[in-house]
Amino acid sequence: MLFPSSSPEASAPTRASAIRLLCLLALLAGSGVLLAGVGWRVWRAGEPARVAADVLRIGYAVEAPYAYVDPTGRVTGEGPEIARVVAERIGRGKIVWRQTEFGSLVQELREGTIDAIASGLFITPERSRQVAFSRPTFRVRAGLLVAKGNPLALHSYADVVERRARVAVLARSFEEAHFLGRPGWHGARVVVVSEAGAGVLALESGAVDAFALSAPSLQWMLRQGGVRAVELADPFAAPADAPGPAEGGFAFRLEDRELRAAWDRALDDFLGSDEHRRLVAPFGFTAAELPDGPGGTGPRPPDHP
Repeated sequence: MLFPSSSPEASAPTRASAIRLLCLLALLAGSGVLLAGVGWRVWRAGEPARVAADVLRIGYAVEAPYAYVDPTGRVTGEGPEIARVVAERIGRGKIVWRQTEFGSLVQELREGTIDAIASGLFITPERSRQVAFSRPTFRVRAGLLVAKGNPLALHSYADVVERRARVAVLARSFEEAHFLGRPGWHGARVVVVSEAGAGVLALESGAVDAFALSAPSLQWMLRQGGVRAVELADPFAAPADAPGPAEGGFAFRLEDRELRAAWDRALDDFLGSDEHRRLVAPFGFTAAELPDGPGGTGPRPPDHP
């Protein structure tokens, strides 16, 4: 018994003490819950170091060859494999992978659920206002998947608009912004999908006339087999508002300057090296898909205030 009472005289004050103690414990417990809640919100807002100094939480969306899960369950692709090398070099080699939809990656990064994005994220002015990009690790051109024989003769994104074709695009992608931003374009003809496989299925089923995505992603899916009655639009003209190959890389929170700087320093010695080329070759990345510049590193994205 926690609160014994051997006599009637001792019983009343003992009960009063017990009540006061229970009230105090309840108050402290309530405060603990409150403090725990505050701590959780602060962690999500931007203190990934609370997880562990050497742990890095990396987010990705399934879009091969940039990022995907192989049959053994390993997270792999151009982004994850480079991330493993860089994370080890900067002393953050314990990686926790978090798979999510492509359109949610930037939001999760900004909220603090993840510390970095390794998922073939193109560097655009809009995204650069929300996240801090690393040096570019790849440069690719846009592509278009169409029905076998290309019955609507679609050889550019402009053809898709002019022929009023229905097109599938990945959520929050360059292609989504391109089509939905066209003056006079009917948004009802743009089908937004959460992952690349859904875009292929929409095309195969006849729900759309084309699937717009980066050329390496479309080429990868065709090489893997399993897709029916579709082909790459060939020849294909790049969009007028994207005259050159689009570049992409890793993304970090704007305030995580030290992490981004350390990541870039590691990339400086790695990008363009024989090790880098051997690492990304199995995913279909050749010299043509690597950034220009000394060592293949290309220009550094702008710093943020």
